[in-house]
Amino acid sequence: MKHFGKFSAVLEASKEELCAVDGIGESAAHAICLARELVRRYEICRAQEGKCLDTTAKSRAYVTPFFHGYTAESAWMICLDAKFRVLSKTCLAEGTVTGVTFNYRRVVEIALKRKAVYVLLAHNHPGGLHVASTGDIQATQRLVEALSLIQIQLWDHIIVGERGTLSLREDGTIAELERLHGWQ
Repeated sequence: MKHFGKFSAVLEASKEELCAVDGIGESAAHAICLARELVRRYEICRAQEGKCLDTTAKSRAYVTPFFHGYTAESAWMICLDAKFRVLSKTCLAEGTVTGVTFNYRRVVEIALKRKAVYVLLAHNHPGGLHVASTGDIQATQRLVEALSLIQIQLWDHIIVGERGTLSLREDGTIAELERLHGWQ
């Protein structure tokens, strides 16, 4: 722990970084990485139990554990029914430390397959602020456009940063995009 400074940094370290520390062999590094993944999956599982994501606060609490321990950006979509209950969750893509791209067609296909009424998009800014980039706004706009053609609403796009989250529904971005594209 002295090497990393804090416990969370130990869990966020790669296997290679762990093996570089005196006294930590490959087996111990593997066990630490496994523990990180177990904690992440436990938090996701607990967050999913009977969840209705009808508020921004509930949506934030639901998606934040998806990104614990990630050092690269990843994008997730959650399909919701008409009562905002979770139908499915899908990791759309894993990117680099500075960005992630995903296929909009895949989002539409998954939403249709799951019979979603709403889609919640979430991605992270590892080591960064929970502020929307130009690319984030463009991705949100494209999703609003694509989903509106098939009468599915983008419920929210949540950005999870190092010390907080941003909801593009709460800050008015999605409402403005919906207004521009005639979504009621």
